[in-house]
Amino acid sequence: MNALVDVSSPEKVMSKHGKSFYFASQVFTKDMMSKTASLYAFCRYVDDCADELEPDESAEEIRKIELYLNEETQTHEISELIENIIAFGVSRDLMKVLVEGMSFDVNQKKVENDDDFFNYCYLVAGVVGQMMCPVIGVKHKPAEKNAIALGIGMQITNICRDVLEDAKNSRIYLPADVLKKNNLILDDLREEGETPQSLRDVVKIYLDIADLYYSTSYDGIAYIPVRPRLAIILAGEIYRSIGRKIKRNNYNVLSGRTYLSLAEKIWVSLKVIPKILSPRFWVARPSEHEFHKVLLGRLP
Repeated sequence: MNALVDVSSPEKVMSKHGKSFYFASQVFTKDMMSKTASLYAFCRYVDDCADELEPDESAEEIRKIELYLNEETQTHEISELIENIIAFGVSRDLMKVLVEGMSFDVNQKKVENDDDFFNYCYLVAGVVGQMMCPVIGVKHKPAEKNAIALGIGMQITNICRDVLEDAKNSRIYLPADVLKKNNLILDDLREEGETPQSLRDVVKIYLDIADLYYSTSYDGIAYIPVRPRLAIILAGEIYRSIGRKIKRNNYNVLSGRTYLSLAEKIWVSLKVIPKILSPRFWVARPSEHEFHKVLLGRLP
C-alpha cells in the first residue's frame, strides 16, 4: 500500500502529480482550490490503485473502494476524503464510474475498437469533467456534456502522448482494430526511436478528434463562473498545446514523452487572453460536434 499517493495533503498531491492543472488553477479562490485538489487527490488515488500496486492488491483495493461507495462498508482509508467530495455536490454514482474505469486496467481489458476507446476515455476522464462541475460552481446541468468533452479531449491527448510509456508497460489504449489495419503490434509501439509512418498516421487521426472535443468543450465555457472559467480554459489549452507540440514534431511519439516547459505554459497563458475577449467566452452556444455513439447514453 506504500505505493499509493498520500491524500492527507490534496494540494501537495495536485502540485506534484498534476502540474499542468495545478498551474492553471492558481486563479481559483482558496476554497475552490482546496475542493479541486481534494477531487484530484481522489482521482489520483484511484489511478494509483490500478497503476502502482501488484495485480492482486489492485483488485482488492478497487473492490474496497467500490464497497465503500456502495455503502456496504462504513470505513476506508480515504473515507474522509470521499465524504468531503460528496459534500461538495459530487455524486457517489460518478465516483463509481471512475472506479469502473480503473477496473478496466486492473482486469487487463483491451481496447478493441472505437466504442471501447471512447467508453474508456469517458470512464477515466470524461466523468472527471462531470465531477468538476459542482466543485467549480456550474449550475447548468446540460453543461456537463461540455465538461465531458474536455475530459475526453485531455484523455485522448494523454493516450497519444504516452503510447511509448504505456506500451513498455504492455498497455495499449489505441484501438486494436485500427492498429491491426495499420499492421502495428505491441513491439512496434514500445521501441524507442523513430516512429513508423503508420503509427504517426494513427496518432494524427486521434489528435484531430481530440481537437473536436476541445472545441466542443469551449462551447459551454460560459456556463462556468468567471474565475474558474479562466482556469478551465487555460488547463484545456495547456493540454491541447501538448497535442499541437506532438503535431509540430510530426507525430514522432516514440522519440520520448512530450511535455510543456514552464516558459511554454506561460506562453500558452498569454495566448489565452484573446479567447477571453471572444463572444464564446461569455455566451454559451449549442455544440455542433456529434459525440461518438457510445457516449450518447452517458450525456446529461
